[in-house]
Amino acid sequence: MKLTKTQVIYSTIALIIIGGAVYASFWIFSNSTELDLPSFTVSLLSLAIASLAFIIALQTFISIDSVNKITKMEGNILENEHYVLSVPSLINEYQANNLRDTEDAIFTELHLRFKKKSKTAVEFSDNLQYFIDLLVFFPALFARSSDEEKQDLNRKIDGIVKVMEQRKKELLIINTGNLILIDETVKLIRGVLDYQNLTRKQEFGKDTKLLEVRGPMLKNSVTKTIYYNYLGLMFNKKAMNILKRELPIKDNKDLFELDQLKLISSSIDQLTGNEKEITVMFLQESKAAFEKALESAKEDVMWQGFIQYNDARSSFFLEVVTGENSGEWLKQMETAISARSKLNILIAEVIETEKTHFQSFFLYQEELVRLVKINLQLAQNRDDQALLYKGVNLHVEKSYKDLFPDPNGFKRLVRYQEGIKRHLQE
Repeated sequence: MKLTKTQVIYSTIALIIIGGAVYASFWIFSNSTELDLPSFTVSLLSLAIASLAFIIALQTFISIDSVNKITKMEGNILENEHYVLSVPSLINEYQANNLRDTEDAIFTELHLRFKKKSKTAVEFSDNLQYFIDLLVFFPALFARSSDEEKQDLNRKIDGIVKVMEQRKKELLIINTGNLILIDETVKLIRGVLDYQNLTRKQEFGKDTKLLEVRGPMLKNSVTKTIYYNYLGLMFNKKAMNILKRELPIKDNKDLFELDQLKLISSSIDQLTGNEKEITVMFLQESKAAFEKALESAKEDVMWQGFIQYNDARSSFFLEVVTGENSGEWLKQMETAISARSKLNILIAEVIETEKTHFQSFFLYQEELVRLVKINLQLAQNRDDQALLYKGVNLHVEKSYKDLFPDPNGFKRLVRYQEGIKRHLQE
């Protein structure tokens, strides 16, 4: 076992004291005629016992000091209420322009951080926050075409989570008193990954690990934003699951395709009694969570774009289910579009190389919210407000291959555009 600098210093001091005492004792005994052997032996043994006690006490002090250094949480990032994330800077860390290279770079970095750079609670906290910062980018890794590729991604995610959980257990064994925040943060990461996995599988009715997280204990602003945003999404998906179950729509269909939105609007009267009440409750819980997420996000332009879009979708379906028509969702959609457009401009200012995979992902997100807004407008028969897209007539052909090169990335946009064109031609 390699000794620390402190252990080496104290061990050297102890050896000097013991060696000096033993030398002095023998010198005194050999030069004194008045000392008898039994008395000297007892004195020497007493000195040895005292020296041994000193060494044990010293080792105990060093051990306690080492534990304190490992488990201390003062100044850790998870308690920083003013922490902010620089999205352009984070995107600039991953310059790969394709899915595979971007994915490899992310998981290599995460594995290195949790395996070799998490020796103390503070270091582990920093790496947990880094993982949380990256969670918003994980959907950009899910554009997979084959089951084999999807399984490969799941194996990588499970591997990172396993290393993270192991390090958490090691820290909690040493000290459970002041590491509760770490435990809750790990549960949050697991909860978000679980939600993303259930979303990919279209299993919206299942509970997720997010409900196990004690959200009010979280302090870091970005961590709280992540928690409440995904909590809102979870309640939203529970409401959507009821609509899929109770209305004549197919489970595997995208609810935001125009024909599905029309079908929901025309058949919403079939949702009655208890199911309607539960749907409204889930949508209201969703909006309450998004409101808290916006409070935590403050003026962060990326989170404005994500949360306002998510909240707008809950607001729209709440209007459909209750029959109200406040138009709140439209204002939220416009705010989301403005925020996403601004973010992409800022990202373009930072990225100096060719378009990266993450940059393409955020451009895709901007296009997505624009088309979803038009779908919702057309579903509510607001054709006069939805004929133009970025000032261009929607009948004009637009190729998304230039925007999002991965063929799995732009299929959704193409479906939305084709649905809009069919509606305008009717």
